[in-house]
Amino acid sequence: MSLTNSPSSQLAIEAEMCLEEAGEAIQTTVATINGIAQKIKLIDQIASRDGAAAFIAAIEASSTPRKGSQAAVMLEVRRLAERSEVAALEIGNLACFSGELADRAGVLLDDMMACIHRATDLLQGTRLVDKGTPTSIDPDGHHA
Repeated sequence: MSLTNSPSSQLAIEAEMCLEEAGEAIQTTVATINGIAQKIKLIDQIASRDGAAAFIAAIEASSTPRKGSQAAVMLEVRRLAERSEVAALEIGNLACFSGELADRAGVLLDDMMACIHRATDLLQGTRLVDKGTPTSIDPDGHHA
């Protein structure tokens, strides 16, 4: 059996592939979390503007009955509320996707750990062989 086709080599290749996929999942998770942070900043900005617009609307409503000005302020408040709703929906979607990625990363890391444990077991078996355990059987079925 060649070294590249040995069970330990195959396990090492499998572990490397798991590590690469886990790394990609982690990078995507980080990008998703950054997207969530950007959406949160947007909601904060909208909330600040929404509060100011509501304050202006309250002042307008209490001072004079100018219906055109009140309607414009209320329209702006409505637009800000719609943007907040869209941003909140996007945050929810990003959070769900982030959770799915984290779950996948966990599965990949579990798989990688299983590969590492199997490789360790194989290597420990190889060490036993190196310490004098018979490694082959002769044509008569005896250990060589």
